[in-house]
Amino acid sequence: MTRLKVGTNDSMLKIHLAKVESKKKLANEIIALCEQFITIDNKLEFLADVTGNFEVEFNEQFADVLYPKISLSEKYMLMNVNIKLILALANQYNSNTIQLDESLECETPDFGIYLTDDKAIKTYKERIAMVKAIEKFEGQGHYVNLSKVLQAFPDSFHYDYSTSKFNPVY
Repeated sequence: MTRLKVGTNDSMLKIHLAKVESKKKLANEIIALCEQFITIDNKLEFLADVTGNFEVEFNEQFADVLYPKISLSEKYMLMNVNIKLILALANQYNSNTIQLDESLECETPDFGIYLTDDKAIKTYKERIAMVKAIEKFEGQGHYVNLSKVLQAFPDSFHYDYSTSKFNPVY
């Protein structure tokens, strides 16, 4: 099967990059906040279950300092742990579906727009050839009324006012 890339979905790419940055920022905030009280060996493993891992590590590290019969919420209060903030950040972190690796990076998927039908590829190439012919004709000093071209070929071309370009529709 032949494929022809005709563009990229820039809005989806921007959304993906924003989600990655948001997840990295949340991960760094969670780790910075939790490292004030506990030692984190594996960041990615810790981020998989922040609340459970924080509770286990907190109890292990402060078992000999705090009286064992004190409830966990009172221990958090005595140590000035803002557990509600940690829970909120963890919920926000887990609601983001982006998967980060050990270095808190993520591969960017391909957001390309492809044509796969042979007839659609042929039609698109013909439209590209027509756009180039019109640009060449205009480059020789002639005038082409693009609105008439748009009327003659409905749903085949569009004029992009932001770039002042005449483009084929795929």
